[in-house]
Amino acid sequence: MKTTINKILAIFSFIVLFFMAFSCSTDANNIINPEAEEIAEESNDDGDDSTNTTTDTTSTTDTTMDTADTNDTECPDLVWSDEFEGTSLDEEKWSYQRGGWNGSNVQNCYVDENTTVSDGVLKITAKYEPGYDCFNDSKDFTSGFVQTKDRVNWTYGYFEAKVKVPASNSTWPAFWMSPQEATYGPWPQSGEIDIFEIKGHDLTKSYGNAHWGNSAEDRRQEKGVYEFEDASQWHIYAVEWTEGELKFYIDGNWYHTINDFKEPNATVHPGPFNIGFYLRLNMAVGGNYLTEPHNDANNNIEQLPAVMEVDYVRVYSKKPDC
Repeated sequence: MKTTINKILAIFSFIVLFFMAFSCSTDANNIINPEAEEIAEESNDDGDDSTNTTTDTTSTTDTTMDTADTNDTECPDLVWSDEFEGTSLDEEKWSYQRGGWNGSNVQNCYVDENTTVSDGVLKITAKYEPGYDCFNDSKDFTSGFVQTKDRVNWTYGYFEAKVKVPASNSTWPAFWMSPQEATYGPWPQSGEIDIFEIKGHDLTKSYGNAHWGNSAEDRRQEKGVYEFEDASQWHIYAVEWTEGELKFYIDGNWYHTINDFKEPNATVHPGPFNIGFYLRLNMAVGGNYLTEPHNDANNNIEQLPAVMEVDYVRVYSKKPDC
């Protein structure tokens, strides 16, 4: 009898151990399978990104820029920035350019109220306002113009802004730099750096440029052209300025270099680009830079108001690798 009971207990123990082992194996599979599913989902995401890269370059570029935006504000090379997170322009960082523009037959008056900040974006608005009193001069158009003049300036660095320009034929948006002091004389003797200029009637091209020389009639410029799909989408415009060289980028893509500031020059290379320059953002209305008939904004009144948007402006001590 005792022997029979022992046999029954042995069989029962074997059955219990068998089911315990099977249970552990099932639990192990339950732990591994979710990881396998997660890896499969990541693989599918990568596949989707590859498809986007092939069929929609702009979409892929925007995704890359968003990732860079998150990291760049923590980059140790960042020395100055404005992310436009408030509800008004930070006048400790920016000053206004006011009034008409004495050149290029620009048709607008620059006024403070056409520059606003909301939803994390700086907005410069061009408007049709016939008969506007522009400091005792009558203008039919108004716009906005901000700059870091008398606030901060730099000699060398990497300067970038994320900008969206309007599809408005008679607008002339720009992100550029001018010397804080006319060390070598008035324009163009002390230089000008145009990080980007865009003609509102041609949103497939952006221009990077620099000006220097002895006078308006005796000067040099070396313009580079970047062709893309649509400037009315978000793009990052930048210049890398080192001693004796300017390199221009859009969305991280290098497209133009100037490294010989040769004659005519009011000084000698690497001047005049060896002094402090400040940043400028504006959108002109009309002017000789635009092609006829768009140089006269009266031909495109129905396209106003138009808004230039700036997500951020950042300055680095050197081209960032973070």
